[in-house]
Amino acid sequence: RHPRHPWIMESFTPDWQLIKGQNTHMNVGHNAEVVWLMLRLYHLTGDPVYRKHARTLHQPLVQQAYDTASGAWYHQIPVDKAQPKMATASWWVQAYGNMTQLYLYRVMQDQQYLERFQAGCRFWNEAFLDEQYGGTVLKADLAGNPEKGAKAVRTKTAYHAMEHALLNYCYLKLWVQDQPARLHYRLTNTTKGDQFRPVFLADPEIRIQQVTINGEPWKQFQPKEQVITLPEGEALRLTITLQ
Repeated sequence: RHPRHPWIMESFTPDWQLIKGQNTHMNVGHNAEVVWLMLRLYHLTGDPVYRKHARTLHQPLVQQAYDTASGAWYHQIPVDKAQPKMATASWWVQAYGNMTQLYLYRVMQDQQYLERFQAGCRFWNEAFLDEQYGGTVLKADLAGNPEKGAKAVRTKTAYHAMEHALLNYCYLKLWVQDQPARLHYRLTNTTKGDQFRPVFLADPEIRIQQVTINGEPWKQFQPKEQVITLPEGEALRLTITLQ
């Protein structure tokens, strides 16, 4: 953490001293990820200190790195407030900014986070999404015009996009719409009695409601513990309903 600012910085010496000249800007996406991870830790442990840390970091992040007029999250901002901000948004930073708002809505139960998510999604759809061919452009200005119109570069893989789509689907279904979410898995070469834990969400209140294997109902699961006991099989297709 920066000694004079609330931000999580990234360039340190082996003894955790900030490297001079390499921490002039704060990475908004990584700080949003830290907020998201703190909320996950809160759900995993029940320790309110993680919720406190998430809120402490998120408050200045919204004030300085979120554009209320457009719903965009800045790509990065200068640590020194006297320096001008670069008025651009990055696709993966926008993804984490949006996703984190849904998690804050779940934990804090405050409508402002849901409204910020909705505004951020409008910017995502209008500025980044290629509705004709799929995928997203790399960067846009705050008016939604592409700054980098390319969609594929060496460092851009499916990871952020798939995580964004999958987690937002689950978050919206379970936390906002209060509807079941369905997940589909294909497992190979299972042994009878294998334990499968399909729920990747940290929320302890989520339950497994229903399971089918190869289209047939399967009853060997523990809803609260989120565990499925598997049969033997070379290729199992599971549909799991969460509530």
